[in-house]
Amino acid sequence: MFNKLIASMLPYLPKKLIWIFSKSYISGESVDDAIRVSGELNTRNIKVTIDILGEFIESLHEAEVNKLEYLSLIDTAYRSGIDGNFSAKPTSFGLHIDKEVCYRHMREIVARAASYNGFVRIDMEDSPCTTKEIELFRKLKKEFPSNVGLVLQAYLKRTLDDLKSLCDLNSEETPLSIRLCKG
Repeated sequence: MFNKLIASMLPYLPKKLIWIFSKSYISGESVDDAIRVSGELNTRNIKVTIDILGEFIESLHEAEVNKLEYLSLIDTAYRSGIDGNFSAKPTSFGLHIDKEVCYRHMREIVARAASYNGFVRIDMEDSPCTTKEIELFRKLKKEFPSNVGLVLQAYLKRTLDDLKSLCDLNSEETPLSIRLCKG
């Protein structure tokens, strides 16, 4: 309950105030910041997950812009020798606007990461997104079995059933990659 209250207030808080609390988790505001900090962490043998923040867009134009930004980020990171993977929120690519457009954008992102033998994890968002995000993951996992994973929220009552329903995608050659978050 408290977490939802805080989350609902975020759009109204000054960015500088949010930055004070989030700076230990966020590398910066630009791709250059992400690459620089990721490289520094890699020199300490720390593998990174890179995510572009922003979700719940309002237009397909924003979805296209976000997709292009991710494609550029993936190219830049791998060409810079970054040891890490990517995390992506489907609502950033139009999940609530047009599920098929979201799929095409996410497919292009996973395909780009796969071209570098990379990996993209689909972040789980609000519980109303869960079913759509699991469907998206299923489609992508079939085409890119080693290059896509999923986050599930541990606190949702449905999570154990969701996890069991995904077991058919697991194999020795391409294990299922699931990360549980508190949710």
